[in-house]
Amino acid sequence: MRPYRLNYASFLLMNTFIATTLLLFIAVQAVQAAPPADRTPPMSMDEIMQQLKDSELVYVIEPLAKHPQLKPETFVDSYWPRHSKIRDDDDKEAPAAGPAAHRALFLKGRSFLQSKQYAEAREAWIDALVLHPQDTETLEALKTNEALLKIKVFNRPFVPQALARHAGAGIEVLTPEGGKAGQSHWLAYGVLKAIWMGEPGFRKRMTHDPRHVWTATEELQSLESLLQVYEVEKSESDFKPDPEAEWLRKIFADGNGMGFVLYELGSRVDPSLMQRVSQAEREKTRAYITNYVVTRLR
Repeated sequence: MRPYRLNYASFLLMNTFIATTLLLFIAVQAVQAAPPADRTPPMSMDEIMQQLKDSELVYVIEPLAKHPQLKPETFVDSYWPRHSKIRDDDDKEAPAAGPAAHRALFLKGRSFLQSKQYAEAREAWIDALVLHPQDTETLEALKTNEALLKIKVFNRPFVPQALARHAGAGIEVLTPEGGKAGQSHWLAYGVLKAIWMGEPGFRKRMTHDPRHVWTATEELQSLESLLQVYEVEKSESDFKPDPEAEWLRKIFADGNGMGFVLYELGSRVDPSLMQRVSQAEREKTRAYITNYVVTRLR
């Protein structure tokens, strides 16, 4: 596909199928329910189109199949590279809990296990995961002792199917089948990630900071947009469930969106993130862990 300026006119004239896909956003505006307090509303269609119309950048949308060397499993490192600078979304000091607190909880869990206090061991190790998400040692201890602790451990990584990346003077969005029918939700996700990546003015409006550093606001907004388009696709006659979208749909429907974002995404960028967030955010992360990572057997 030839690179082009993705403004309102050329978008409709040169890429009709993409325009049709994005117009799915209009349909959901009438049925959109008010999101829970910890979820960031997606951009409206008008806001998306106005942002693209006003942009000085070139946005290119291509099928992922044109780049066979790129695999979705590698996209996590593109979106969430480790050891990047974190900016807290809130201008408030969060209670601190240093690495020593995580280590103490891990050792406490081990001590409880040795004394056959299995419920206490389980809770201590879950608390350790809250402070250090995806910690290999803690997950291994839980996995090894599943039977004693009466739990099941799931360590399922999020694998986005669309990639937004810098390409020359613009932004390239690679999506399954270029965003055709049945994959429109990944186009929506990729477009939102591209806007966050390429538009400092937009980032400043959303977070009061023009820099592109990791924020929960970006992740929640992009995922909510994906899920809204996916809901529209479900009414289509040729709809085929997308396992990744179905997983996200359940997580957000259960009110665990913020916990997912902090545990699965933010902690990849900075493993010490959870040591600086608020107690309320830790509680949301703990709820996500107990519902989707370390689940109790009934």
